[in-house]
Amino acid sequence: FDVYRLLPKETKDYLPKFLVIKYLVTYKEYYFENNRNFKYKFSDLKQVKTNKATTITEVSEKTNITKNVVSFMNPHILGNYIPKGSIIHILKK
Repeated sequence: FDVYRLLPKETKDYLPKFLVIKYLVTYKEYYFENNRNFKYKFSDLKQVKTNKATTITEVSEKTNITKNVVSFMNPHILGNYIPKGSIIHILKK
């Protein structure tokens, strides 16, 4: 990283994050696909865009999936409220 000190501050801040993402993508099988602790694989999920505001509780009731599992599949949803237009993950049928 001889050039690191010459980079603008914004690039210095983002470069380590980019390298971490690159590493995770390269070794995703090791970190994500072969993890035996998860009941579901990413391929078991589908993405759905909400057409109205809803809650984790409502999604749980409509999909017959526990609230804990719905929350686990949607770590980007903080709390119970899901705003209109959000992308959520649910199990494929």
